[in-house]
Amino acid sequence: MASNDDVPFGWRPYTEEQSNALRATGMSEDQIKDMERSNVYSPAPASIRAEYMAISLIEVLTERLGTSFARQVLERIEQKAERLSEGELEDRVEAPMVAQIKEYGFWKKIGGVDQ
Repeated sequence: MASNDDVPFGWRPYTEEQSNALRATGMSEDQIKDMERSNVYSPAPASIRAEYMAISLIEVLTERLGTSFARQVLERIEQKAERLSEGELEDRVEAPMVAQIKEYGFWKKIGGVDQ
């Protein structure tokens, strides 16, 4: 692969495992290198802002209201994920994403809330 000066900010080289998986599909080394060049982390800015805003709000409100607040938020998230999993196709696609919120490490940080 090219030097780090030749790749965009956020570029991530493939692991050997990723490259081997692509080889197993019959891709050539040149095709893999072309794909690897476009392997750039580019998050959606609105999503990043929303995530950090939500985390900050939960942290501040838990400091003020206690861990019972954080537990209620976590319970509400679990309820929403469950409802989504029983909904229309779009809802079922989003359900696992919502359910993953309970896996975030900040829950323990804000007061020992068990997932």
